[in-house]
Amino acid sequence: KECDWSSDVCSSDLFAADNILVNNVCPGLIMTRWTMGHGEERVKQFIESIPIGRVSELDDVADQVLVFARTDSATGQTTAVDGGETMF
Repeated sequence: KECDWSSDVCSSDLFAADNILVNNVCPGLIMTRWTMGHGEERVKQFIESIPIGRVSELDDVADQVLVFARTDSATGQTTAVDGGETMF
């Protein structure tokens, strides 16, 4: 996620003068068939390690993308959609 953040900040600085907004959404673990393929016990361990107690759904990520898409004032921002796994 550090790479995403630094490239976001550099890009937003370069393109802001042209009114091009650059933001990142960094998803954590998303509940998919691939996730479930790890087995029920491993998925349970994943979930227990997430502060909010659940993995994200695709809609959670889509909601954050929409937040950025609907604003004309946010640029250079990175938002993690990971249930609190990367809280500072």
